[in-house]
Amino acid sequence: MATASSTPKRHRKRLRSRIIISFALFGTALTALFAAAAIFLRGYLEDSLIGDTLARELDNYADLYYRDPTSPGVPFSKIRGWTIKRERFGNVPFAWQSLPNGVYRLVEGAQSYKLAVRKDQDTWFFMRYDVSQEEHSRQLLMWTLVAVVLVFSGLALVLGFWSADRVMAPVAELAQRLEGISRRGRHEPLLPHFADDEVGQLAAALDDYA
Repeated sequence: MATASSTPKRHRKRLRSRIIISFALFGTALTALFAAAAIFLRGYLEDSLIGDTLARELDNYADLYYRDPTSPGVPFSKIRGWTIKRERFGNVPFAWQSLPNGVYRLVEGAQSYKLAVRKDQDTWFFMRYDVSQEEHSRQLLMWTLVAVVLVFSGLALVLGFWSADRVMAPVAELAQRLEGISRRGRHEPLLPHFADDEVGQLAAALDDYA
């Protein structure tokens, strides 16, 4: 009888652990996916917006130069524009000289920036947008989301313990009543003590078997 009574306890403990682990893994995975999606979408939209804006402003900058070469240029603090004539192509920063037309992300030391390039036959145009602040905010967002993932993983674990106790309570009660029947040596109906669910069906089957 000792062996028979120890087996349900061992299985009951293993099933409870499965429920807890399932809740913890599901909560962590769902939150991590949400965090990764948020970081990806923010970076993608930010890069697309800055790139499109720089490309458009560079074309406007070049058109303004051709209309009025004495124009003062771009009046923005985070955006700088350069107009380089053919005789001064050699003065262009080395990292920029081989770049074809387009928008690029470059890093110089601790500074990150987006560079829009337009190279006409006799004139090169460059427009730089400092994205160091955006990079810093992106890192801050990443660490914030990591903290959120940890918090929600902890909540999922707590919910797993609570749910496991709720789910396993009828099974534990059924096992205790069966142990009581084994000790007394006579069967008492089990079905009246349980709801009309899977555990109740099992109790009814045990009653019928007895």
